[in-house]
Amino acid sequence: MVSRYSNYICAPPAYVKSSITYQAIRDIFKPVSLSNPINNKTMKYLAITMMLFSSINLFGQVRNFNDIPKDILNQLDKMGVDGSSLLNSYESAYFNIVFKENLNGFDFTGKKVGFIYSGARSNKKEYFDLEKDRFKRNNTPNRGTLYIFDETQKKESGGYDAAIVYWSKRLIPIQDVVKRLK
Repeated sequence: MVSRYSNYICAPPAYVKSSITYQAIRDIFKPVSLSNPINNKTMKYLAITMMLFSSINLFGQVRNFNDIPKDILNQLDKMGVDGSSLLNSYESAYFNIVFKENLNGFDFTGKKVGFIYSGARSNKKEYFDLEKDRFKRNNTPNRGTLYIFDETQKKESGGYDAAIVYWSKRLIPIQDVVKRLK
């Protein structure tokens, strides 16, 4: 599949498995003039970047409640019952599933976890209240970012083993997460 716009030939890279993805990206950029060599190069990198990001799970976590085992979802009412930073066994099991791709040997069982909602400090009760509401409305789970702390960061943060930042418009540097939990 090769298409010609102006004097520039656009062909999908070898790693693109779906011609539909390529066509969609090509159609987005139809109005872009490709007569300038700088535009050609920019367009090429932009298209490749978009294709890469469209096929990657950026957050490395569960994308749908259907991906979480039913026995864990049936325990949602036992999660977030208090504002304590220590996770109970149900919350630990939930996060171990949701963040399974990011854990690198970390286990949430018995851990103290901080929560940051849209840049402000939060707690697990608020997190799970939102999560339960999303589940009832048939939405997807929160797209949170997991920060696992080393010993120094744990001391600086007030004893937190990890933090979950959710509904944030940008990726917050780990030093800032530690400071917000103090």
